[in-house]
Amino acid sequence: MKEIPKPVLGQKDANVDELAKRMKDIKITELDIQKAKLDIEHNALKADLEPKKVKTPYQELEEYYLSMVGNEEAARKWRVAIDEEFKLDKDEREKRHIIVDQWVTNRLK
Repeated sequence: MKEIPKPVLGQKDANVDELAKRMKDIKITELDIQKAKLDIEHNALKADLEPKKVKTPYQELEEYYLSMVGNEEAARKWRVAIDEEFKLDKDEREKRHIIVDQWVTNRLK
C-alpha cells in the first residue's frame, strides 16, 4: 500500500496558490457583473429623470420624410443592381423587382 506523504510544517500545497488565484478571479468577475447591473439600473434611472424631448410636428414630418426618401434611394440602388445582375433573365429580374417593391410598400405602412 502506498503511503500518503504528510505535509511538512511551513510547506504550501502546490494547489493553494492556484486556488487562491482562481478565487480572486471569481471575485473580480462577480464584482464586474454587479457593477454592470448597477450601471444598467443607473442609466435607466437617469433616463427616467431626464425631461422627454418633445418633437414638433415639423420635426416628426422631417424625420419621416427623410426615412422614406432613404427607403426610396435604397430601393433604387437595389433595382439597379438587380437590373445588372439579371439583365439576361427577364422573369427573375421582374420577381426581384417585386420583392423590392413589396419592401417599399411595407415600409410605408
